[in-house]
Amino acid sequence: MSFGTYARRVRDPALPYGRRVSALAGCVQHYQPVGFKATFVHLEQVAGPFRHDEAALLRAVDLLSASRERWLAEVRAYATRRSTAKRLGHRTPSASGRFPMKPAHWYGDSRAAALTALGYLLRLRAKGRPIRGADADPEVVRLAATCLAGGGHLDAAGRQEQRRLQLRFAGPGAEIGSRWVLRLIAEASRPGPAG
Repeated sequence: MSFGTYARRVRDPALPYGRRVSALAGCVQHYQPVGFKATFVHLEQVAGPFRHDEAALLRAVDLLSASRERWLAEVRAYATRRSTAKRLGHRTPSASGRFPMKPAHWYGDSRAAALTALGYLLRLRAKGRPIRGADADPEVVRLAATCLAGGGHLDAAGRQEQRRLQLRFAGPGAEIGSRWVLRLIAEASRPGPAG
């Protein structure tokens, strides 16, 4: 089923409540900007206890849908830019014009979502539970902990370490977990609420 079909089921008061919560999981399966479980944790933080509260469930699906719509708008804008560039003879996209195939961040308050995801990742990692980002380099994990402890703020030394690690893990052969955690750190340490 599609994201839209699941979202309609979440909003359908005629369905049993448990099926509506399960439909939200279907939505998250299709659109998980900060990882599957971290997206749920973030939704619960901003929308409320949606597993037991209908108003919170509706807020959660609305927040997720709004973020997804902003990402889809970015995908459409990219397609328009590429179409124009191709007509002008530019067949290869520039490095800065990469296709936003997967959402790069939470569209809305990306900073808060990244902080939630970092906190979730570090809590589960401390418990030894297998999670996305578990293969992240220990230096990246330490920077994530520093970022989280500072509420997303990195001092000059932290920003320098962030740049060094981003360069180290920039290549295609770099650990996926390290790159993902560094992306979360970049979003979390961005000044002010970001879109």
